[in-house]
Amino acid sequence: ENFTFGAKGLGNPTYMKQVLADKHIQVLVQPLLPCDGLSTPISSTEIRKAIGEGRLEDATHWLGRPFQFKGTVIKGDQRGRTLGFPTLNLLLPNEMATPPDGVYANRVCIDGTWYDGVGNIGDNPTFKNQYHRCEVHVFNFDQDIYGKEVIVQFISYLRGEVKFNNLQDLIDQMKVDEEQALAVLAKV
Repeated sequence: ENFTFGAKGLGNPTYMKQVLADKHIQVLVQPLLPCDGLSTPISSTEIRKAIGEGRLEDATHWLGRPFQFKGTVIKGDQRGRTLGFPTLNLLLPNEMATPPDGVYANRVCIDGTWYDGVGNIGDNPTFKNQYHRCEVHVFNFDQDIYGKEVIVQFISYLRGEVKFNNLQDLIDQMKVDEEQALAVLAKV
């Protein structure tokens, strides 16, 4: 019901009905659906806000599917391999609504097959000279796919990004994150 188009958004459902009436084309105008728990209707603004606040369950409900993005796997520091958690590294599109930095239960589509995983958005504060990116450790997957395009879905926010004092603390937490992601993904 709030759809607009054309110069200065002057086209609207009323205008469409008027123009198309003599062509015997019926225009059905649908009311806006309310956001659960909010006084505003579901909108791209509310969905982007939920994503930015890490409320992925709300965004998933309103979108009708998990929030996701498509990206090309790039070469990272390859540190995850040495820690026992190899990751796919992806740059986040500038124009994308971005979830808060932190750790997530993810699903990843690689060559048409969906895999479960646990990922991180951020700049790895435990290490120096890092850059902002998405890294996903894909469970039961061990292939070199640099340069391939994949889809990453964000199922649930697990925790914020943390700077660890040493590698063992990081590895221990990554094991906990993996277990939490597996538990969340088992329910999806």
